[in-house]
Amino acid sequence: MKKTVIGFSAAALFCAAGLAGAQDYPTRAIRVIVPLTPGSGADIAGRIVAKYMSDAFRQPVLVENRPGAGGIIGTQAMLNGTPTATR
Repeated sequence: MKKTVIGFSAAALFCAAGLAGAQDYPTRAIRVIVPLTPGSGADIAGRIVAKYMSDAFRQPVLVENRPGAGGIIGTQAMLNGTPTATR
């Protein structure tokens, strides 16, 4: 649970930094991976953060739930995903 809170805090900071950051980034949809079941507290918080990120970046933000194995499946999905930054 502590890692989830840290992850959402980092997402909120990323959202705030994005307002002052690059002009054309991001250019495609953003995926937020929640390593818990739909309807959980972390899922609800992730969807709230995704709404604000979508408004700030003017890009769709997709919340993807990957529950199981104590969060390992969601973490592996994040590690094996395609990178979005091309700097």
